[in-house]
Amino acid sequence: MTPQVAAGAGIGGLAVAGAGGSAIAYAAGAFDGNKSTNTDNTSVVSLTYKAQAEEELKNENKEYIGKNTDERIKKLLYDASKKDSNYLTSVQGAWENMNKQGGMSIEQPKKADIEGNNKQDDVVNYINKWCEAVSAQTLTTKPTNESDEGKKLKAFKEACFWTKAAQQ
Repeated sequence: MTPQVAAGAGIGGLAVAGAGGSAIAYAAGAFDGNKSTNTDNTSVVSLTYKAQAEEELKNENKEYIGKNTDERIKKLLYDASKKDSNYLTSVQGAWENMNKQGGMSIEQPKKADIEGNNKQDDVVNYINKWCEAVSAQTLTTKPTNESDEGKKLKAFKEACFWTKAAQQ
């Protein structure tokens, strides 16, 4: 075999291997349009607030409670036997960044209403509706803590996720 033919065969082999490698990478999801890489090289599965929060909280034993299944939000805030003062503190800290979202038909109660007895259902309903509205919103990039999106993501993680309930 002449050197030119050998080189051509070698390059052809590389092209075939390269195509095969690309096919394998594609099959593994490397070119998934819903994936992105953050500036800190962490992968983002999707750029919704919920998916981003789940990715960031995956090692913290937290779960999404925004749907208020089994009245979890109300129990954490107000049920004498199940309430969690840490959740109350988290909600209070996040409240100013939990602004009414487009499509929400209810108004945000005042921060003082969180601890009051007169507006408990309003507070729980607002948290639930806010979590559901924000969960599906799309992020354009991974937000910084100082940006409006970053503040909203932080509030979302504090109000809409909590320690997983013990299995009974």
